[in-house]
Amino acid sequence: MTNLRVNEIFYSLQGEGAFAGVPTIFLRLQGCNLGCTWCDTVYAQDEAEGVLMSTQKILLEMHNVTKDVTLLGGRHVCITGGEPLVQEEALGDLVRSLPKYDLYTSVETNGSLPVPDWFANVYSWAADVKCPSSGNEVDPLVAEQWLGLREQDQVKFVVETEEDLKFVESVLTGHFGNRLVYRPQVFVSPAFEEGALFKRPWAQYVAEFCKRLNVRMSLQVHKLIWGDERGV
Repeated sequence: MTNLRVNEIFYSLQGEGAFAGVPTIFLRLQGCNLGCTWCDTVYAQDEAEGVLMSTQKILLEMHNVTKDVTLLGGRHVCITGGEPLVQEEALGDLVRSLPKYDLYTSVETNGSLPVPDWFANVYSWAADVKCPSSGNEVDPLVAEQWLGLREQDQVKFVVETEEDLKFVESVLTGHFGNRLVYRPQVFVSPAFEEGALFKRPWAQYVAEFCKRLNVRMSLQVHKLIWGDERGV
C-alpha cells in the first residue's frame, strides 16, 4: 500500500461546518496545488516536506493522540491539508480501510481537483469553492461536480469582500436556480484577519447575506478558542 505524506495528526474539536464542536482526529496531509492569499496552513503547502507514513502507522498515531485506545472506535476523522487530493491514489487506499475501524471520515478539499471515483467511501466531503479574494480561479466544471454531491456533503465559500458575496450568489443561482434547499449543504464563512482576529462588523454583514439566501453561516470556532496555535 502506498504511503501518504503527512504534516500532522492531532485530536481536537471540529471548528467549522456541519460537524462543528464534534471531537475529531485530524489528519493533515502535506502538499497543495493552490496558494490562496488568506491561506492559514501555509506550512502544509510544500509537497516536498512532511513525513511519509503507512496506513498502519497513521492508525497507530491516531490511537496515540487520543491518549486512550478505547476512544478510537466511533470517532470522527477529518482529513485535511494542504490539499488531500494531490495524493489521491494513496488517500483512496486509506479511506477505504477506515470504516472497518469504526471511524467516520470527512475530507476537506479546495475544490480545484475532480471528484475521485472513491468519493462514496467518505462519510462527508467538505469542498471549498474559491471566491475571487482567494487569488485562484477554479475550473467551473470541476466546481460544478462538487456542487452536485450528496445531502451529507458540504460546500464552503470563504468570503472576505462584497465581490466574494456577489460571486457566491451567482454560483448558487446558477446551480440551484430559485431553490432555497441546498444539497449538498452550503456554508458561508467570513475570513479572519491575520492573527486570527475576528471581524465582527463583516461577520454581521455576512450573517444578513446568509439569512437572505437561506444558507448556513460557518465560523472558525477553533480560531476563536486557540487563535493561530497549531495542533489544537
